[in-house]
Amino acid sequence: MGTSLRIFLVHDDDSIERIAAARFQRLFGRRDLGERWPQHAGKRLRYAMLYLETDDEMKVLHSDFAFIDIDADGRHDAESYRKSLHDAVNLVSGSFGQYPQAKQSNVIGEQAFRQRRHKVEHRWEPSPATLEALREALSVGRGSRKSLRVSRPS
Repeated sequence: MGTSLRIFLVHDDDSIERIAAARFQRLFGRRDLGERWPQHAGKRLRYAMLYLETDDEMKVLHSDFAFIDIDADGRHDAESYRKSLHDAVNLVSGSFGQYPQAKQSNVIGEQAFRQRRHKVEHRWEPSPATLEALREALSVGRGSRKSLRVSRPS
């Protein structure tokens, strides 16, 4: 039994394009200045990141449906990257007890607002057609598609 990572860009027409994880990491994670996607310059792209358990049957362990902003030079947009990191940190900031007990009811409301905002600004919900396209792409060369389950994020 092993695990693998598959990343797909999901275009506006819901077609999908598989991206090598190493290439995605160079652009998105380590921000390698030599890595560019000029064909997507100036766009906000949707991507699906699927963590798989690979055995006789392939199983999706975790799925992440998010956005990546590409600047005019075809690189991961630096400002967008900073904002997404800032918003992610804000998701947990209320859980460290930094607020006085008198404001406890406000903290819960703030946290719910942050979670909703993060979901709207940084995540997307796949359509049934997109989920089917992902199932199809993952099943290529795997035999039966019935053993593969890609589900909507919770």
